[in-house]
Amino acid sequence: MELYFLFLRDDFMTSNNSPREIANSVYWLSPNIQPGSLRVNQYLIVNDNDIILIDPGPITLFEQLKDTVNEIINFEQINNILVTSADIEKVSSLQKVIDSLPKKPKIITSWNIKLSLETLGMDCEYLIVDYKDSIDFVDGNNLKVIPIPYLKSPGTFIIYDEKRKVLFSGNLFGAIANNLRKYADIDYFDYMVAYHEYNFASSELLDPIIDYIDNMEIDLIAPFYGSMINKNIDEAINKIRNINAGVYSKHIAKKMLSMVNYKNLIKDITKKLPGKNDRIKEQMLSYTRQNQNEEPEKVLNEISSLIYYHKGLESLILVKNIIDDFCIKYNIKTPSIIKEVLNETVGEINNLKQKLNNLEVDNKILKKTLDETKVNLYKNDLTNLKNGKSFIETLSFDLPKALDEKRDNKIIFINVNNLSEINSSYGDTMGDETLRNVSILLRENKEEKHELYKLKGSLFAYYIKDGNDPYPYAERIINLIKDSDIFIEKPKISLSIVSFGEYFNEKKHYDKIIDDIFDMGQLRLKIAKGIGDNILFEDHMLKEYSEESEVVLIVDEDQYTTNILKNYLIDLGYRILTARNGEKALKIINESKIDLVISSISLPKLDGFSLKQKMNEKSNTRKIKFILIDFKKSPSNTKRAYSLGINYFIKKPFLIEEVVGIVNNIILGDYSA
Repeated sequence: MELYFLFLRDDFMTSNNSPREIANSVYWLSPNIQPGSLRVNQYLIVNDNDIILIDPGPITLFEQLKDTVNEIINFEQINNILVTSADIEKVSSLQKVIDSLPKKPKIITSWNIKLSLETLGMDCEYLIVDYKDSIDFVDGNNLKVIPIPYLKSPGTFIIYDEKRKVLFSGNLFGAIANNLRKYADIDYFDYMVAYHEYNFASSELLDPIIDYIDNMEIDLIAPFYGSMINKNIDEAINKIRNINAGVYSKHIAKKMLSMVNYKNLIKDITKKLPGKNDRIKEQMLSYTRQNQNEEPEKVLNEISSLIYYHKGLESLILVKNIIDDFCIKYNIKTPSIIKEVLNETVGEINNLKQKLNNLEVDNKILKKTLDETKVNLYKNDLTNLKNGKSFIETLSFDLPKALDEKRDNKIIFINVNNLSEINSSYGDTMGDETLRNVSILLRENKEEKHELYKLKGSLFAYYIKDGNDPYPYAERIINLIKDSDIFIEKPKISLSIVSFGEYFNEKKHYDKIIDDIFDMGQLRLKIAKGIGDNILFEDHMLKEYSEESEVVLIVDEDQYTTNILKNYLIDLGYRILTARNGEKALKIINESKIDLVISSISLPKLDGFSLKQKMNEKSNTRKIKFILIDFKKSPSNTKRAYSLGINYFIKKPFLIEEVVGIVNNIILGDYSA
């Protein structure tokens, strides 16, 4: 015991169990001395009406916790307990805390954690934080809820006290080491990095949380483990941002390499390959038996080489997704032959595309110069503003240089949502007058350097190239139209903002980026319209929109194709359903609201053509848009597809950008006129 005190840090040399006020009415409850290297921290927030205990901690420290609270307030006044994780060291004292209170407290936690607590017999009033942005208390002190699922377990969350600028970070920013200080010193960050690298599974899960935290104004980070951080907070955030999370899981994956069984892999490959495959199957099995102890990268490369040289490039592409899944499972690098062969093919295609792109860019620049003499062709007759074609040409000219120089131009899209109702009530003349009046208000209040365009239908674009913040202009536009008395019936508008900065890292051709800009603008307008009238789209609206987004059904036996399409379309705001055979797809179509079907031809039980034929038999499914994607794009199949009313037929392998563009065109419609 004497030796233990010799190593005790200066800032713990106070009376045992002495409370510390770390922010206004926020107390650190942990005892100064804890056995071992796992130091845990509990916290207490004292408000006028609500006393909040954050993570009661291990049962071994319960008595010390109770004594410490009694030095601040009467322990029996605790009426709220925040449980941010189901870790045993955070909750093992919870039942004793509850039993020591005269009235059962409210347990504030997530649904997953509640289920764990109920299995332990904790029968209390629960406040579930799932889908809540904040926890609101009677005295107005609100705590922001930040979900961090799977860091380290489902249902985990952390808390931000915006009023006091304190982040109760749970396992984040924690560390395990002997003799840690109350507040972090310069050595603490090394322990913190090591703790996160070995205890958090993936940087992909961790990075978005750290980016979110980085935008907060924080004076103190209060973790459950280790030391509190009251200075160098930006450095602490950057340390976590740059870690290599998942060291332990990668170590386990590496260990599994010695137990790799290639038999199932070869079975899956030969099942997918066309024709008879007994000979190549025996060659692959023979090689893997003789080279079981070789590096898996070498073995997989030989398997891929056998496929390429005996069955050809198309067969190698057919089974690439199976090999990719195997590589991901065992953390193995993609076989070099796949990279070489595909890169060579892709390289040739890209060279041709680049030459074509350069010619197209040169052609557009020349066309813009020539067309400057034809101003009237680029004006909207109704409003006398430049039209959609003019705007696309302007973007085609500006975009390459802006992306190269990282100039973040902004576009405010403005749509008159109730134009159809105005036309219906007063006639098309009044609708035209409404658009003219909107254009007058926009033109009269436009900044000199900004540009204004009238696009198709009821859509306008306000183009900002001087780097100014677009949000004040957007709010001003809403107020101008809302407060104006020049309209017989007030326009109801939606606004969305798209910036070039969202596309700085895109490798697509500029025309495709322009398509994406318009698609994104219209999608955000649609979301804003769904929220209400005279609304500017904001990121948080995506959550409210998700349940109303268009539904796309992907029907393909190939899981690799399904996953690629699913991930891209989810990012664009679509809801995705999937099926691996035609019968299941038809059942989903008959029972759900489907806006678009993307299907291959070769399906078990009911092929793609038969699926569309079945849909055509019912009036409620006949008009659902349909895209066919398959290797078998022959003249006869193409003719049959269009005779069935299939909207598009795309040949595999496909460019994902092409498919996404077609989906957007089908659902969002054209915009350029």
